[in-house]
Amino acid sequence: METEADWKRHCDGIVASLEPVGGLEEYLAQRLASLYWRLNRVLRYEVAVTMHSIEGTADALFTSVLYRARTNVDTKVDKEDIIDPGPAIIEEQMELRILPPDIHLERIMKHERHLHRQALQTLGYRTPQQHLRGLVGARKTKQ
Repeated sequence: METEADWKRHCDGIVASLEPVGGLEEYLAQRLASLYWRLNRVLRYEVAVTMHSIEGTADALFTSVLYRARTNVDTKVDKEDIIDPGPAIIEEQMELRILPPDIHLERIMKHERHLHRQALQTLGYRTPQQHLRGLVGARKTKQ
């Protein structure tokens, strides 16, 4: 789970790497830290949803077998006749569950897209001080 100490370490690392000068740049650096933190949260959600889907494969297959057996009116099935899906079938089905279900995948992609766009916009915003530092730096390298 997320802790305040993890957030502080993350935020301090992002801010330090951007070397902000002044209040506006500090704000932009903290905003980027927040956006990247939230992007990491989306990634953790994707992993959790995918693992839940994969780990539930055997139960879902067995439930499906039971459901088909109970709803097939043409044949009467005893509990002893119900075959537990074997390891090969379960493994094959697990591989098909590597991507999260569509409802989760759409949610993940929506949030990733939104946060990524905000991060790019924040990164693209240059303060006048950053612009001047870039010009001064370019002049110093020419000399």
